[in-house]
Amino acid sequence: MSFGIPLQVLQRAVEELRNWKEKYLRIVGVPDNYQANWDFIAAVSACTCDAQYHVMWVILHSALDEFNVREAKKGSMSLTTLHELEKQVFEEALQGALRISGLTSVLTSNGYLRLDPNILHFSTYAAGMFLARYGKVEVKTCIQGLEQYSFAYEEAHEQAKWMQQVYSSSMHQIHQRPHSVLSTSSSSIASGSNGVHPQNGIDLASSPVDVVYINGTGTPSNLTGLAQTPYLESPSDPMIDPKYPPISFGH
Repeated sequence: MSFGIPLQVLQRAVEELRNWKEKYLRIVGVPDNYQANWDFIAAVSACTCDAQYHVMWVILHSALDEFNVREAKKGSMSLTTLHELEKQVFEEALQGALRISGLTSVLTSNGYLRLDPNILHFSTYAAGMFLARYGKVEVKTCIQGLEQYSFAYEEAHEQAKWMQQVYSSSMHQIHQRPHSVLSTSSSSIASGSNGVHPQNGIDLASSPVDVVYINGTGTPSNLTGLAQTPYLESPSDPMIDPKYPPISFGH
């Protein structure tokens, strides 16, 4: 991956994720006509399948953000094509992270994450870190979910604290740049920033924020003084897809 993600591989990943969604998500995910009296097993199973699909877009975005596209590095593809791909992946990742935040909210409100055998832990953490980096208030739901997870998994408490710190740092950067407009694409190639976070200058290649996916080390300059992420060792109107309405389950 040191030379970037091959364009064909990226396009295939995008296509296969969309095909899987069309074929299976309605079957195994949380349906539109959910049952208000779903029990723990039914609720957690459906939310897990739903979240595992959406978190793949978050992972794909992280990979694209870190490694970029091989053909773009070589100058053999147009910037228009590159920007469109980056925009598509970013928007899907944002939708996915917000969706996972909503699912986490449902399970947390019912106290289900105290009993969950860790199968939603990664999705909650990955989505939360994405939302924290972009200063989305929905990250607070993921933080609450991790705090409930901590009753059974002690490390989740430290992850929740780190997530809050990253979110606070992102909001500080946003407030320092009141006239800046967030790009809908996390393009680092076009800007020549080589992996620098488009919003707040976090170097993704060395930031501990994303080592849940990548093996970077160190603390970016604008996060100096924050605790290291526990994974080093081991404005905001919801942009929810209308196909996936808010859900809730009975107690």
